[in-house]
Amino acid sequence: MPASNYVNIKINIKNEDIYFTKDENKASYTFSLDDDDTSKNNIRVELGIAKVFHKVLNLIKTERDLFQKEDFELLGEMLSKILFGKISDQKDVRNFIMTEVEQILEINNPASNKICRIYLEFDQKSGVAILPWEYILYKTRSTKDSKSIYLSANIKSRFHLIRRVQENVCESPKTDKLFIIVLVNVDGNKDAMPPIDSRSAELQKIKTAFDKLQKNYPESLVIKYIESVPITNIKQEIEDTYREWEDNYKQRPYYAIHYLGHSMLEKQIGKLVVKNSDSGKPDWVEDKLFASIFSEDSLEVNQPSLVCFQACDSAKIGSYDGKLRGVAYEFTSINIPAVVGMQNEIDTPYSNAFFERFYDSILDASDVAEAVTAGRDFLGRKFNVIGDGYINNSFGSPVLFITTEEPIRIIKSEDLEEKQEDVSAKRLNFSGSLVGNSAGSGAQGAQDSRDESTSFHSSNPSDI
Repeated sequence: MPASNYVNIKINIKNEDIYFTKDENKASYTFSLDDDDTSKNNIRVELGIAKVFHKVLNLIKTERDLFQKEDFELLGEMLSKILFGKISDQKDVRNFIMTEVEQILEINNPASNKICRIYLEFDQKSGVAILPWEYILYKTRSTKDSKSIYLSANIKSRFHLIRRVQENVCESPKTDKLFIIVLVNVDGNKDAMPPIDSRSAELQKIKTAFDKLQKNYPESLVIKYIESVPITNIKQEIEDTYREWEDNYKQRPYYAIHYLGHSMLEKQIGKLVVKNSDSGKPDWVEDKLFASIFSEDSLEVNQPSLVCFQACDSAKIGSYDGKLRGVAYEFTSINIPAVVGMQNEIDTPYSNAFFERFYDSILDASDVAEAVTAGRDFLGRKFNVIGDGYINNSFGSPVLFITTEEPIRIIKSEDLEEKQEDVSAKRLNFSGSLVGNSAGSGAQGAQDSRDESTSFHSSNPSDI
């Protein structure tokens, strides 16, 4: 999709401040809330309640249906108020910004193809990164009759919710093939601490989902399963597979790592299951150790473009020694462009449905944000849904972390390439027509750019 079809909102929480910026303009308007401001006090209460609510949800392991649709709606409304303010507060500049965004999107026009990408950026000490922002239930501002939208999980609303950890410059691969290495760790070990349940009975269902994808995209998808390999052998297996693909297909393999197994957050540190090299049994490994296998310094081939975790709690975030930790999150520290994980418990049929729709979208030339949104939308509105959608917590479980300025697109899109060539040609013609008058036009262009961007700044969210 051409860049002109996107509206970008960056919500940055850093150095005990909240910055709300539209279209990344540095010369932006700043709005502050005083420490004794009523709005800030309200945010403090709502953030506290949301944190407690989230902890309660995480404790529900065996009775996940105990929380009903109304409970997730309440959580979503709290999260929305924290980021976007109250819809009734006309003094809050965020209402003005979001009203403008909705008008640009033509939010009530189903034929519009404009997209709003919301980038959430959290520092290491804000304490809000742990919250499940993917459940935000946003209320529209620009229409007389406000409607509620799960921003991260409704493709009709045309919002994408992305957690951006870094802004590395990275060209999208735009290749014609997606290569996937499936790291399988489904065996159990009752002697481990805590004990590891076997997921072997689920493996065939997961392979069937990948077989279906391979049948639908025979020329675009290549899959290799690496099952129950000791942790000390994983690096060599990755490198051998990469070089085999390189030789067989005569191209650079842009590949994804798809981990299948168990993960958890224990004492604020992410852990996942990999076979122990000494005992030969599955055991828990810390997030940093596992991620280090795929670092640029470790691998003697190119790093993966995408890493996915089909494992409960893999996207859950903790804080240890003032640093954010977690199985999926740790892969952002080694500059993997896109990482997808699950922030709570999710049953295999639901995770299969998500990843099948996710990879289907990737292979159809969607970028990773579009693909994650499509997968969440499928879980929320279609998969095992009779009547109203969003009846359980599955739709908000997938989390997307990126370390690039924009979400990468792995498979090239012929239509997109043609549109971008048309845009480049028009820009070239426009630039040529302004020869001899560039100074005045440039000044006006800079002014236009300033006029199109707005920023909101709120002090001290970590005190909330």
